[in-house]
Amino acid sequence: MKFQRYAIGLFFLSLSSLQLSASEWELMFYNVENLFDTVHDEGKNDATFLPLNHPLKQSECKKVSIYHFRKQCFKTDWTEEKLELKMNQIRDVLTLERGDLPDILAVSEIENANVAGKLAKVLGYSEFVVSNSPDERGIDLAVFYKSDKVKKVRSIEHRLVDLKNPTRNILEVHLKLEDKELAVFVNHWPSQGNPSSHRHYAAKTLRQKMLETKKKYPGIKVIAVGDFNTIDSEKPSPFSSLLDDKSRKASFVDVHQEYYEGSYERAGAFKRREIAGSYFYTRKAKWNRLDRIIVSSDLLDYKTAQGDLSLILESYEIYGPDFISKRWDTRGNDYEIIPKRYNFNATNRQLAGYSDHYPVLVRIMR
Repeated sequence: MKFQRYAIGLFFLSLSSLQLSASEWELMFYNVENLFDTVHDEGKNDATFLPLNHPLKQSECKKVSIYHFRKQCFKTDWTEEKLELKMNQIRDVLTLERGDLPDILAVSEIENANVAGKLAKVLGYSEFVVSNSPDERGIDLAVFYKSDKVKKVRSIEHRLVDLKNPTRNILEVHLKLEDKELAVFVNHWPSQGNPSSHRHYAAKTLRQKMLETKKKYPGIKVIAVGDFNTIDSEKPSPFSSLLDDKSRKASFVDVHQEYYEGSYERAGAFKRREIAGSYFYTRKAKWNRLDRIIVSSDLLDYKTAQGDLSLILESYEIYGPDFISKRWDTRGNDYEIIPKRYNFNATNRQLAGYSDHYPVLVRIMR
């Protein structure tokens, strides 16, 4: 009965949408895996991504404490040509099979405004916002958007001030979609090399900021995307500090969870070939869903008949086409199809790879 009610509701929604000539916007999040420029940023540990002939390359690489990363630093010759190749690979992920850029693209692991500007030019975006975090490596977050469909209203950064180790800020960007406002919160939480308490703190901070935004700007819809660096074995999960439990009316929900397990009961109607996660940890041969989309529950209310913004739940996807994937052999005759991570010493497209993460995407309509 529940699915039948949903199907009927979807039918009337479709009729209403046709009458309104509903607009749509696609939003994608992508961890682009260490997109650095070739210039040294003072005070940042970016020596790996400098050319071998850079005057600071040797002295800075010697400071890298972990042997594996120090070795990688000494052998990586990061040049403008290789940077151009990596940006072209990112463009292929976004357009080669899909045909068009996302209307809103949020990314993590981008170094600074300089390289964000280069990427915007290669991709074809005229507008972007980039954060400026205290992260020791200098990696940041950015939002690119199509200026003919999306207008920037404001942007804010939230620093995770109580953490001992400097990390990425939460980037909050308010965008106007026609006459409606959407707040996009971009995240790159502390890695698994940090205690779980750091990610709980990031989760609490994100929840607080999203609630403050909804209170300050009545009617605004909010969506949080990012690499949340949270794995299933973390108990309690940092998401318990962000999402509402089932005993309360949810204010924030995980789109993946809602799509596959939620109250609308997919019943196989919209499911694609399932991809087990957005990141595959080869050392433990385990999939993780590090990259997520979190929305305010009012984005799932399907109010398009009144001209409100609404998330198209069936559009949710972990985007993992064959060309950005590779076969990874496990024990015996088993294998996994996993993201083809980037080879920073590659000089041609066939060997370069793309990223160690798959993108996640969703569409919004009104």
